[in-house]
Amino acid sequence: MNIPPEVTKRPAYTKLSPNAKRAFLREQAEYEAAYRRTGQTLELWEALKHVHREGQTVPDWLMWASFEPLVITATPNKEAERYRERSRHVKRYICVRDLRETVNKHTGKKHTKAEALDQAVVDLRAEGAAAACSTIEDSYDLVRKSVERGGRKSEFFPLLDDYDRNKSG
Repeated sequence: MNIPPEVTKRPAYTKLSPNAKRAFLREQAEYEAAYRRTGQTLELWEALKHVHREGQTVPDWLMWASFEPLVITATPNKEAERYRERSRHVKRYICVRDLRETVNKHTGKKHTKAEALDQAVVDLRAEGAAAACSTIEDSYDLVRKSVERGGRKSEFFPLLDDYDRNKSG
């Protein structure tokens, strides 16, 4: 497969000295503060150009701040709602999955599915993502089965992958 020059032309990652790294991060912090203060998407563009000029990877704040204007706003309502719905399923799945990997302080064993679902109701409500236990279970089962069957091809995989990379990084 030929990769077009528009894709291959990119700056190489540049290792920065400690002083240059501090200066880069300080300037990114200024862009981030300006964006939070004004909400102007041009601040995102300026921050992105700065990253490019310095040969650095895109900071998490910039990637996530760009999400709303680049993806949600530019995406048709139906498609955006499907994305939000997949995100809700994944959030519920992750909550239950992670609880099932932790030890129940009362039993000293990993949470059962039922215990994890009950705790997920409480945890998700506290995060402002309240849902009934049956809804959480449906989401958990839907995502788990989709990923088991489809692996990387599952519609939920990219969202799970992003979460797991952020969690480990």
